[in-house]
Amino acid sequence: HGTLDLADLPLHALAPYFGDALRLELLRADASFKGTLRYADAPAGASLQLAGDSALEELRANTLPVAGTASLASGEELLSWKALAVRGLAVSMAPGQPTTVDVRETALSDFFARVIISEAGRINLQDLAGPPAGTTTVVAPATNSIAPHAVSTRAAGQNDPRAGPAPVIRIGPVSLVNGKVLFSDRFIKPNYSANLSELTGKLSAFSSVAASGTPALAELELKGRAEGTADLEITGRLNPLVQPLALDIRGRMRDLELPPLSPYSVKYAGHGIQRGKLSMDVNYVVQPNGQLTAGNRLVLNQLSFGDKVEGATASLPVKLAVALLADRNGVIDIDLPISGSLNDPQFRLGPIIFRVIVNLIVKAVTAPF
Repeated sequence: HGTLDLADLPLHALAPYFGDALRLELLRADASFKGTLRYADAPAGASLQLAGDSALEELRANTLPVAGTASLASGEELLSWKALAVRGLAVSMAPGQPTTVDVRETALSDFFARVIISEAGRINLQDLAGPPAGTTTVVAPATNSIAPHAVSTRAAGQNDPRAGPAPVIRIGPVSLVNGKVLFSDRFIKPNYSANLSELTGKLSAFSSVAASGTPALAELELKGRAEGTADLEITGRLNPLVQPLALDIRGRMRDLELPPLSPYSVKYAGHGIQRGKLSMDVNYVVQPNGQLTAGNRLVLNQLSFGDKVEGATASLPVKLAVALLADRNGVIDIDLPISGSLNDPQFRLGPIIFRVIVNLIVKAVTAPF
């Protein structure tokens, strides 16, 4: 038993010892911890108790090239932040007992993340965790951004009683300050990219267990900017520790410039967007069985399409549709309810929304006849 005081421990210098567990290049990460440590070794097994405050500062990580995954080329920035502070950390491990992790509060500031949907429809962050040494990995077909990337022989032991009781994790309020997310969709041809910036918000306390019934969902509040022009607000409830996924999220965005979305309109309608702004209110509810119910209210203001793009796989009479759908002020108000199962390998939300819009355009054009 004793006190532990670490300051600016360079975790990047230790990367060779744990680098195989992560598919990223850790350029820098300074760790600190101040608290108490108690360790005891007994015939039944070792026990450990750790309590104190910790921080991980100046983190910078790039991606590594991995064949057959959604990883970026080597050297591109993937994750970074100025400071991640974890206050009131308490970890307890004892033989025959579930490992417990308690955190009183967490704060993340000045953070960046790069999120990419690959040509195969997979999200790059799914491929960050490398398989532990000595396990067999079976790669699933990369047709679904929701499906797991791999199943390891060790993962199968999660349901094995010999693996011990599941850990108990309780996380206090989390605050996010000044974040940025760079999103790229390489599934769409030509590619599409978007920037989310000035992300600031909070997530209330959540836990992997509950006193009775299903673990409670945490309250989420997040505000920011999309493409530097549109106001973005996300609220709702979720629990990152609960499996299967369950959430109830509402999003609100105002005055997003539409011309950058031309790659999507070219793919699904055959025409690029010359001008226009988008405001939307969305609500996504995911049940534990994977059933998704989504409401999407889109308001398109002064939407104008360009000429047909040569070689486009689709061609719709969008100019006529806009003329029929818009009111006297050039505003189109659309309500798009959507439902489906996240367990369906073919279910991808973005294409479904655009197909619904395409169907709406066709209906608007053919209705007069």
